[in-house]
Amino acid sequence: MSRKIKIYCDTPSYLSWVKKIEKDDLAEIVSFPYENKNRKIKNKSIPTNNTWNQSNLGWSEAKYRWKDCSPSNKFNDIKIILKGSGQDTSVDAQHLDSAYKSNCDIFLTNDITDIVTKRNSLESLLGIKIFDAKNEEKQAIVFITKLEKQKISSPRSLNVLK
Repeated sequence: MSRKIKIYCDTPSYLSWVKKIEKDDLAEIVSFPYENKNRKIKNKSIPTNNTWNQSNLGWSEAKYRWKDCSPSNKFNDIKIILKGSGQDTSVDAQHLDSAYKSNCDIFLTNDITDIVTKRNSLESLLGIKIFDAKNEEKQAIVFITKLEKQKISSPRSLNVLK
C-alpha cells in the first residue's frame, strides 16, 4: 500500500515551492517548533527530548504524550555527526531525530554549516534525503517526482531508490 511522501521542514525552509507541493497534495509537510513556531506548518512531527518551553505550543495543540518525546536509537549518532561544527547543534539533532521518528522521506533545511555539509553521513544513518531548501529546489522536486513514481510504501525513501 502506498502512502503520501512526508517532508520535514526546518522552520525557515518553508518556502513558496514547498507550500506549492503541500497545496498540490504531493506531500505532507511536518515540523516541530523547537526554536519558534511557524503557524503555516500545521502538521507537527513527533518531538525528541523537548522541554515544555521548546514546544512553543498550547495544551490543546500538543497532540503527543511526554513519553513519546524519548529520543530514537539514532539520536546519539546524530549528535556525534553534528558535533564537529563547533556550534551548539542540539536543536539540529532534535529536528533530525523528529524527522526520523516521524518516518519522513525528506528533510529540508537552510542550515548548510551544521546539516547540509554532513548530509552523506546523516542520510546513511537515517535513510532520509536532505536538501538545502533555498539552493536545491530543483533537485528536491526531481527526487519527490521519483518517489511519487515509485509509489513509496517504505518510510525510508533512500532504500526505495537504490
